[in-house]
Amino acid sequence: MSEYQKKKASRQELNEKIKASIAKEMAEKHEKGEAVWQLPDEKKEEFFLPFNPVKKNNKDKDGNVPPLGRYYQAGNAMYLMQKQYEYAGADGKMDNRWIKKDDLEKYHLKLKDNAQVVSIPVGKKGDDLDTRAFENLVNFSQLVPEEGHKFPKSFFQDKYRDYGKQMLLHNSFSVKGYSKDKDGNLHRDTSLDAVLPAEDVKKEFFDISLKAFISADKRQVETKAYVAEKKAEYLAGAAKFADDIKKREEHLLELDVSGQRPKTKEKAFEYDLATNAQKLYEKNDGKLNSSYIFETAKASMIAGVAEKDVAKYITKYAPESVKDDFKIENGREKYSAFVMNELGKDEKFLKEYAASMGKSKAM
Repeated sequence: MSEYQKKKASRQELNEKIKASIAKEMAEKHEKGEAVWQLPDEKKEEFFLPFNPVKKNNKDKDGNVPPLGRYYQAGNAMYLMQKQYEYAGADGKMDNRWIKKDDLEKYHLKLKDNAQVVSIPVGKKGDDLDTRAFENLVNFSQLVPEEGHKFPKSFFQDKYRDYGKQMLLHNSFSVKGYSKDKDGNLHRDTSLDAVLPAEDVKKEFFDISLKAFISADKRQVETKAYVAEKKAEYLAGAAKFADDIKKREEHLLELDVSGQRPKTKEKAFEYDLATNAQKLYEKNDGKLNSSYIFETAKASMIAGVAEKDVAKYITKYAPESVKDDFKIENGREKYSAFVMNELGKDEKFLKEYAASMGKSKAM
């Protein structure tokens, strides 16, 4: 046997040895009811897929190098989620960030006292292995930055946001029982539900975890397709209001604002809305956006008009409000609620509004 073949065999043995050790550990957790997939569903919702924020990625098909950061998959992901849960502090907050032990010095990180280093199998390619065979990882909860340094930044990918919890919510570590009714049809029988024997978990941990990861990926794709379909349906429905929106816009653009501003609150709001719409129309090459509505709402509130009245006037005069009933039917909020919520996030406006309220009280 050549030296290369010896090294290859040695790496193969080491890879399998680490896999067997992890499977054994997870089977023991399973038997004790301590495995992450045995947690209550509400706790599973808190999990994020394990992630190495400094791992380099290969170039994409266009030759671009993606930002640093790689997510762990399948059995490694399941095992690292178990560790994330075990390392959670008194507040139960888990950290899904991991880094190779070899990279600690490079990123000026130190192990805490009694920190744990975790080994996972990596590098298997068909029947071959690369020179790694395994990685030694440390969770960020087990680390402290050296003085004058911080943890490296993490650029999380939205694609993998729900993978962790989906792997825990949908897997085959539990056995779902079925029984036949009088007509011979199978149906779920919760009284027959049971967990796999620990020995089966030991044998199938990595296979079941891989299927759980694939299921999470499939659900993500299906969810995106569903959202896209619903969005298309919503836009198609919303398009039916184009004529009504146009009528309200034309009313505001044609309203005579050359005379004296009305004294009543509602008419003054309509007058200001039309004035701001017409100014924007001229300034923006004959195009309207929502800025004139926000501008009018802010000025009205600072002038002392009650929030509930401003919301009422938005519903009555703002073009977008013609879709309110349609929005509510589709689980969305009224346009006036959207505007008022956005104003509540505008810190500059809130300071001006608070100052105006203070002046009115002082008078």
